[in-house]
Amino acid sequence: MYTPGTLMVLKSSRVSGGVPTTAAKVPKRHKKKKKHLNMEQKQQIIEEIKPFKYQHVYFSALQYGSLYSFYDANTKYELQKDTDVLLLCGIANPTGLKSYLQPKARNLYTREFRDHYNYEMLDLDSVRQTYENLGDTKNILITTEK
Repeated sequence: MYTPGTLMVLKSSRVSGGVPTTAAKVPKRHKKKKKHLNMEQKQQIIEEIKPFKYQHVYFSALQYGSLYSFYDANTKYELQKDTDVLLLCGIANPTGLKSYLQPKARNLYTREFRDHYNYEMLDLDSVRQTYENLGDTKNILITTEK
């Protein structure tokens, strides 16, 4: 059940699968492609990386879970298109998360901090002020799970 002013948390998990990780970088032309690669595409990438015999290559993707209440993990929330979202994130690259949330919300506002940022009271006051400036519309504050 949605209550205005609710703080929700977005759970995400890394999904692995596929072929037998190497520290070698994936060639740029393979980055940011469709989420699911077939076995032929995976094999092509492995051949380009050229891992040593003792190295294995795994393919993974990020899968977002349900929003849930910060105060009660059993309280789930389905984001609706008439909701304004303030996203509070301290992750290395929030681009994918913003792309995921943008089509699900009326407006998406973000407050970005560096990865593993240690929030200070001044930061939290600023976030609260930003949230209050959203007005009396249907609003929600979303943060990532740590």
